[in-house]
Amino acid sequence: MKRLCVVTTYSVRGSKGLYACHADVTTGALFPLVEPLPVEGLFNTTFAACFGDWLYAVGETEQSPSSRQGVVVAFRMDRQTGQLCRTKTVACGQGSPCHVIVFDGGRRLAVSQYKTGELYVLKIALDGLPECVEIVFRTEGQGPVANRQEGPHIHSALESPDRSTLFVADLGLDCVFQYAVHPGAIEPIARLICPPGSGPRHMAISQDGRFLWVTGELDSTVIGFRREGSGYRCFGHWPLLPAGFTGESWAAEIRLHPNGQWLYATNRGADDVVVMAIQADGSPVLIGRTPTGVWPRGMIVSPDGCFLYAGSQHRDRIDVFAIHPDTGLLSKQGGLEGIPSPVGFAFADGTTC
Repeated sequence: MKRLCVVTTYSVRGSKGLYACHADVTTGALFPLVEPLPVEGLFNTTFAACFGDWLYAVGETEQSPSSRQGVVVAFRMDRQTGQLCRTKTVACGQGSPCHVIVFDGGRRLAVSQYKTGELYVLKIALDGLPECVEIVFRTEGQGPVANRQEGPHIHSALESPDRSTLFVADLGLDCVFQYAVHPGAIEPIARLICPPGSGPRHMAISQDGRFLWVTGELDSTVIGFRREGSGYRCFGHWPLLPAGFTGESWAAEIRLHPNGQWLYATNRGADDVVVMAIQADGSPVLIGRTPTGVWPRGMIVSPDGCFLYAGSQHRDRIDVFAIHPDTGLLSKQGGLEGIPSPVGFAFADGTTC
């Protein structure tokens, strides 16, 4: 049995943009599919999300920084062959969209625009095609890290398990915005304050919605929020770097294991995956640290929780790790060479023979 996985990349070293692979559900091995994917005219397709037979990817229409137009592109997927049929492109502001999710039961997309600090919400039609932009959320302000927090920088969005809430991480303002999701509107309801200079990047949430964990990119930490009533309160701030580390490093991805017991986070610079066990009070406790390739920006846990994949952005390699079913610790299973600058992963639903 195998599962379709789409790998997203930066447009460097000859990258074609999107790469389709089959992941063996028994061994975790990745097998690239030879058919090129239709991404002509797109650059830096760095993040994607799957829903049913659809793949939604963010990218740019120009390589020149002065003329970049952010877009989200819808592809119809063939999960057996990995082929994509490009169907529609919708503009999402100037600059660099860096993240996309499907939320509200497949009825909406949330696109994070890092450069301009905007969140674009698009409706999805019944046929799966994205419609025009429904609403754009903009904020103002800055953080204490002058060269990274001169203004808002939206980095990701995450939906609560009950679909009632959308969380949006703003690296530039050191906060996570909380929005209420309604059939006819998205309503801002709270701003969750992160430690100054932490730079919130990506998020994970417990299956009951009680705990929210956020990577602090700028200070290489995990920030924890606990639900209290209808809101959330920060209850902890934990380092991701090993004691005595003196080099430069920035936290990147964070993923929760499907069983809800373990968190995984990557460090770019220290170049490792940090394994944490979740305590009853939501606190993550370090239990392991596993080396990766150079600059592990993107990382994902397979839907069955058996394997973890980490992309080496600067060395064109994807490392495959087996996850121990009792401890959550990682063991190297091999990897895949040759996909330029792999920085993101999206698994399609279901498996094929």
